[in-house]
Amino acid sequence: MHGGYMHSKLQILKYEGLESTRPTAPPAETLFGTELRRFLRALGLDEKLVKSLDNYNFSETSRYGFIHSITQASLPAVARDARA
Repeated sequence: MHGGYMHSKLQILKYEGLESTRPTAPPAETLFGTELRRFLRALGLDEKLVKSLDNYNFSETSRYGFIHSITQASLPAVARDARA
């Protein structure tokens, strides 16, 4: 926390040239991948961006959780609904 504001930062790195290592079947969904998508949707990111995560294999994250917190000011949809 800095100056009363909470900042969110997320980095997804895409490595080019790894197409040959991709599995032919889509990987099983993990809790990490599910929560990451939920977080991005809650922030109001474009669905096309969220769906692009389907190109990534999150199977190695099966033993990890995705812990997040979002302030109400960061939630455009929630803030709009609360005012309605």
